Amino acid sequence: MGKYMSPKELIKRDDEDLHTFRVKINIHGRRHTEYYTISHEELELAKDLGLFSEKNGYVDYFDWKPIADIEQENLYGGVKKVLNKFETDKHFVVVTDDDNIYTIPKYLRSKLPSEDFILFGKRKNKRK
Repeated sequence: MGKYMSPKELIKRDDEDLHTFRVKINIHGRRHTEYYTISHEELELAKDLGLFSEKNGYVDYFDWKPIADIEQENLYGGVKKVLNKFETDKHFVVVTDDDNIYTIPKYLRSKLPSEDFILFGKRKNKRK
């Protein structure tokens, strides 16, 4: 499974309140597109922290899943500082400074650009 995007998706667009980027998903040869949002400030912070790892002309996207009991409308995308981290049988789990818990499949841990900060993009149904 791979989630990746073109580096062009990381260019700031001044005409929008939030930055929306398209992520290409490739699961067993079947491809589709998902959309994620973060604020423009968080996009620049993520770039500064090196949370976008580029290889072969594409940027890997790590799709952190929130598991804490939170209201989805109160959830926002952005850079989260990791306060605690651990592994389960299948997942790498982090507790962040916004009092939420996020997971990613354990096999992706070695590929993460950082374990001190994560980038969480809030998923949206489609681009406006």
